[in-house]
Amino acid sequence: MKFDLVVAVDSELGIGKNNKLPWRLKTDLNYFRELTCHTAQRNKLNAVIMGRKTWESLPSKSKPLLDRLNIVVSRNKDYVLPEGVLLADSLDQALALSKKHAVSNIFVIGGAELFKESLQHTDLGHIYVTEIQQSFACDTFFPKSLSNFSLLWSSGPKNENGIEYRFKVLSSIFFGILLVLAQYVPTIAIPQPNAEKGRKVFQAMQCAICHTDGGNNLNPQKPIKGPAFNKKYPQDELIAKTVRSGIINRGMPAFNKEKLSDQDLRDLIAYIRTLSYGK
Repeated sequence: MKFDLVVAVDSELGIGKNNKLPWRLKTDLNYFRELTCHTAQRNKLNAVIMGRKTWESLPSKSKPLLDRLNIVVSRNKDYVLPEGVLLADSLDQALALSKKHAVSNIFVIGGAELFKESLQHTDLGHIYVTEIQQSFACDTFFPKSLSNFSLLWSSGPKNENGIEYRFKVLSSIFFGILLVLAQYVPTIAIPQPNAEKGRKVFQAMQCAICHTDGGNNLNPQKPIKGPAFNKKYPQDELIAKTVRSGIINRGMPAFNKEKLSDQDLRDLIAYIRTLSYGK
């Protein structure tokens, strides 16, 4: 079962200090909550998988993370957890538990050892990164350079409490394929988004993410434009997540990684943006 990874890193790939986040960004916390809570089906939850240290680093008032299936990975089979929080002895067992509970999406949220194992896993899909533009003298680090992955989307620069950062969505699988090909074709490059191709994807997939009612009562070729659209989907990665999840509870086709390629998604969002901004 496919899973995604969510991480915030500083300019030196630091992810923590003294088992805590050395920064506080309210917008990032809200983004994390929306990303890991959003599901296409109201009767399903997402799963968040974390290591023991990450679990222990959460504030008491935040444990467990609400409206999500919490799974803690620990080699200690006697590790005590609150009712409803599941214990797994490995990432694979945590993924199996997620599948058993029929969750909608799965997110690995830390820490460093679990990130390292996730990056080597064949079922890793996307990496959602909050990239902070300064160093915080961390003592725990993300195990691999983010330049090793393919950039799908990036938000514009943001600033909060004097800290500059941006949200990014990376793809490990797509870049891995390109890396292999690049050994034989040194000039290979990632295609840029094509809005015209995105229009065809939009029509073929009956994309309805622009409609408040799922698109059943609206012409899917006339999405909401301007402020209404931008308020609901301010960042490209949120559009991408919605498309990936699908709106199957409203009778719309389910968009998934098998039906929609990364390039299709780039093209689709490029087309939607031309409509929403009236360009």
